[in-house]
Amino acid sequence: MGLTRDDVKRLRSADRVLFTVKEGEGWITLIRQTGNEWDEEIRQTIGVDVSVKSYEEGYRGSYIEIIEAFEMLHTPRLDDEWSTVVDLVRMGDRLSFHYVVNNVSDSMREIGWTRDELSIMIHRPSKRGEKRYTFRIASVVVPRHSTARMVRGVRKSLTSLCRSV
Repeated sequence: MGLTRDDVKRLRSADRVLFTVKEGEGWITLIRQTGNEWDEEIRQTIGVDVSVKSYEEGYRGSYIEIIEAFEMLHTPRLDDEWSTVVDLVRMGDRLSFHYVVNNVSDSMREIGWTRDELSIMIHRPSKRGEKRYTFRIASVVVPRHSTARMVRGVRKSLTSLCRSV
């Protein structure tokens, strides 16, 4: 199902944006401040599809799903990529997350660091099928076993075949 007019309005007016995946299911949480204090807020969610590519040893070439992932834009109106997404998105579009997990160079691997990346895709129906626009939202470089990793676990999955983007 595509985005509604209200979804597009909420995407554009969010004060904070959370990107969450749990057990392979993804969603965007949009938070809007309603009063003078941050404890007065409205939270709304939009479900998204999730695809993932991993360079982690043992997962290359496998269909995998994310067990848990989280990222947040604290000031989305100041984020150039997010501003481009919300300027382009239209009613009827569909959004999805695409993660690249453990995307490292040899030198990063040698020192025990890793990089996880999150892109958001806009899928737009067209007369010739579907147009897709992809924007990198976040890239996190941390020690491999850090609790600050964006992606906190992956597993091999056959069901990803059905949901891959």
